[in-house]
Amino acid sequence: AATLAHAELRAGHRNAAARAADDSLRAARRADSAPALVFGLAAAATVAAYAGATEVAARHAGELISIGDRQPMFSCVQQGQLVLGFLALSRGEAAAARDYYLSAWQLLDKRLPGQPAMPALRWHLVDVLIEAGDVDAARRRIEEFASVPSNPLAAAVAARGRGRIAAL
Repeated sequence: AATLAHAELRAGHRNAAARAADDSLRAARRADSAPALVFGLAAAATVAAYAGATEVAARHAGELISIGDRQPMFSCVQQGQLVLGFLALSRGEAAAARDYYLSAWQLLDKRLPGQPAMPALRWHLVDVLIEAGDVDAARRRIEEFASVPSNPLAAAVAARGRGRIAAL
């Protein structure tokens, strides 16, 4: 249900995404499953953030970060920071968003060096660096993506970033 929530959100079906996220989180809490809880919280936080339910999104993101601080599993902290960064950017706080995204990026690179995991984090970081006026840093991140060999996702993120900068 968590994956379905993200898919529904990307398709623009916010009500269906909210139902799937709620189902995922409710089932995870009922099953008392840490991995399921992580996926459910990430889905619920993301859907709430996109819906403008900032308090709910921040609460779920905080719970994700707390789980990750206690036991580093999956990408709890990064997922929480991604949501908090999105919320900051939505409030027009580009510098705060940049800090959340950079922190998540650094944690991710420690765990998966050179891998283009969490593409939303990658392109949001480029966006927020541009919004914060740090175009040179955005270019450096874009070139990091472009240097990942034989990876269409990294190439797509790099192309998207180059397009954003060209549009300035």
